[in-house]
Amino acid sequence: IQTGDIVFAIDGKPVETFIEMRDIVVASPGKGLRFSVRRGDGETLITVTPRPKETTTPTGEARVIGLIGVHLGTEYVRQNPFNALWLAVKRTVFLNVEILRYLRDVVTGVRPADELGGIIRIAYLSGQVAQMGIDRFLTFLAFLSVNLGLINLLPIPVLDGGHLAFYALERIRERPLGPRAQEYSSWFGLACVSGLVFYVTANDLEYF
Repeated sequence: IQTGDIVFAIDGKPVETFIEMRDIVVASPGKGLRFSVRRGDGETLITVTPRPKETTTPTGEARVIGLIGVHLGTEYVRQNPFNALWLAVKRTVFLNVEILRYLRDVVTGVRPADELGGIIRIAYLSGQVAQMGIDRFLTFLAFLSVNLGLINLLPIPVLDGGHLAFYALERIRERPLGPRAQEYSSWFGLACVSGLVFYVTANDLEYF
C-alpha cells in the first residue's frame, strides 16, 4: 500500500469510510485480504495480511486484532450542491449510528464510561484540532453539532427529546399528563442531566 492509495473494496465488499476498513482489518488478524485500490489513474488488487497483535478489551478480556500500519489521509473532491446535501445526510446518519452504538456499549459495559467528556475536554480538543487547520476544525465542529443534536433528542425530560416524548404520549392517551406527573418527570430529567454533567466534568479533571 502506497501513500495516496484509495481503498474502495475489501474482498469484493465496498468500503466507503476508513472506519469500515478498520473494522474489517481489526477482525482479520493473520488473514489475507484482497484490497481493491485506486492508484493514480488506474486500479489494482493488493493482498494484505493484517499483523496479529494481542490486546486487552476495556472489560479486561484478551483479544487478538489485526493491524496493517496505515492511517487516514484527506482528499477534497468538489461536489454539486445536490450531491453535497445527499452526502451530508448520509454522513450525519452514519455519525448518529456510531454514537448510538457507543452509548449502547457504555451501557452494556463493553466500553468504559470514562471515555465520556464534557466542556473542559471539548475546549481542549477544540484547541488541538484548530492547530491542524481550518478544515479539520470545521469537521470537528460539525461532528460536535451532530453529537449534541442527537443527545438533545434523547427522551429525557427537560431536553427537546423529552418534550417530544410528552407530545407522543399525549397523542396516544388523547389527553396531557397531569401537572404532578410532568413536574416529577422534569425533576427526574434535571437530575439525570445534572448527574451526567458532574460525571463528565470529573472525567475531564482526571483526564488532564
